[in-house]
Amino acid sequence: MSWVDDIAYFLSPLDEYFTKSAEEDDNRLGAALLKHTSESFPDLDSVKFAIVGVNENRRSPLNFAASAPDAVRVKLYELFNPSKSLVGVDLGNIKP
Repeated sequence: MSWVDDIAYFLSPLDEYFTKSAEEDDNRLGAALLKHTSESFPDLDSVKFAIVGVNENRRSPLNFAASAPDAVRVKLYELFNPSKSLVGVDLGNIKP
């Protein structure tokens, strides 16, 4: 077992919505990101930044705080990709 398998154990793959919708427009950040899916875990060797969500709402007066990582992804994926050479990855959310 490699260190990548160790990391993948603690992360939930992205919902299919994020893997399909990001393919629609090459100029958007969502299309440029490597993604942790139920089929595969991305190669991290060339990655410059990573996105990891935390589904947490302890001590929050907002009952929907745990869904915030996916709400942020929706908007983040729509942003214009400033650089085709910048390689990022969305590793999904930390498992509870």
